[in-house]
Amino acid sequence: MQKLFNNSQIARLLFDSKWMMAEEDKQAFLAQLSLSTSEDLPEYEKESLDLMEIISSEINVEANLTRDFHETTIPSGSIAYHRVFGTILADTRWSWYFSTKQYEADLLAADANPQIIAHFEHMSTGGGEAWYLDRLWETKMKLKKPVITLYEKRCCSAGLYIAAPSAKRFAITQNCIIGSLGAMVSFWNILPYYKKLGFEWIEEYANKSDLKNKLFRDLRDGKPEEYKKKELDPLQEQFEEHVRTAIPSIGKLPEDHESVRGATFDTPHAVEIGLTDGVATFNEALTEAYRLGNEYASKVKAQNKALSLIS
Repeated sequence: MQKLFNNSQIARLLFDSKWMMAEEDKQAFLAQLSLSTSEDLPEYEKESLDLMEIISSEINVEANLTRDFHETTIPSGSIAYHRVFGTILADTRWSWYFSTKQYEADLLAADANPQIIAHFEHMSTGGGEAWYLDRLWETKMKLKKPVITLYEKRCCSAGLYIAAPSAKRFAITQNCIIGSLGAMVSFWNILPYYKKLGFEWIEEYANKSDLKNKLFRDLRDGKPEEYKKKELDPLQEQFEEHVRTAIPSIGKLPEDHESVRGATFDTPHAVEIGLTDGVATFNEALTEAYRLGNEYASKVKAQNKALSLIS
């Protein structure tokens, strides 16, 4: 069986990227990559559509859930369904994983569609790639229509970054895991293995290139402090600032509170500090999205009426 680790693009992704991800999910992600071929991996968008068919047959709310974000012939009062499942990656080329770039495009399309009144974010993720999360956060903060998030199993690290700006955040059971606010990097140092096989790694730099790759070389050689200071700490500080901004209750917590140091919480403890608003079934969370969406639609209608009277 051909392993995905033979794919140079995947190898580069693992080698270069900084992560906002819970440890158990990172291990599961790496195991999936090492044991699967690209043919074994599901297409993310196809999976989303399949799940939509199941959900649509079970909901008992009058709202129409849609993934046709650009389509203006869908019923008025529709709710955009956004699925944030599994490992989060930035680029759209990894079609078998959630993409923050694609999600941003979907949010903007749905927010501009006059037939859609709210966003429903269905989330089950331990996190993923850190890059582009700040842009997605900014986009989500500027959306006109309300976003309701429903957690299944876990909302950790990059997932929390994405969920923070939502109007309401619910967990589907008391036993969901929420948190893991922090940044990390991890990789295998394969050089000792090849050295045992008789390979010798040669690497030289121009005389004036003494700082080229220095952060990474020091990290690889067991001197991580400068890398943490210049690469990971700024990411963590940005992440923390954005969560504190989007969730006022977190903003009021002390600088050294465990919630901003990477801790995770079950649903009751997450409710206590404001990482989630409570427990809700799919239908209950969708009903809240429909309610807030109708409030938004009514407000827009009133504003348009007032403007027409003025003009």
